[in-house]
Amino acid sequence: MNDSQAIKQQIDGLVNAFNRADADAGVAFLTEDAVGMPPNQPAVIGKAAVRAWWMEGFRVATSRLGLSSEEPKVLEDWAIARYTWTMETRPVAGGASATDNGKGLWIWRRQADGSWKNAMSIWNSDNPVPGTIWSGAPQARA
Repeated sequence: MNDSQAIKQQIDGLVNAFNRADADAGVAFLTEDAVGMPPNQPAVIGKAAVRAWWMEGFRVATSRLGLSSEEPKVLEDWAIARYTWTMETRPVAGGASATDNGKGLWIWRRQADGSWKNAMSIWNSDNPVPGTIWSGAPQARA
């Protein structure tokens, strides 16, 4: 198995863990110093903090993540994987479900044993936040 295949296998495992709402299995794919950069929130720094962030999300909603990743770009002991995602989320307490989609980047780091773990991820929605206008958004351009 080459590095790109190994990283894609890790991506599949991480997504599957998320879809099972299994935070412990999910963070097993992360480095100890992992950084998550979710949209409209502060960065989540460290494996334990990411686990707590996932657990809070699983407490309030059931989510199903779909992901399509491009071939990872491997640069020695680092790799970058660009992806698109879709997510359907249903509140645990009941109510209407929501669907979102977007794009993101994962930065993977080779470990001492040769395996790959996720060191950083950033993702954002392709949909505007209701009630906001950003100067670069199409509706705000002159």
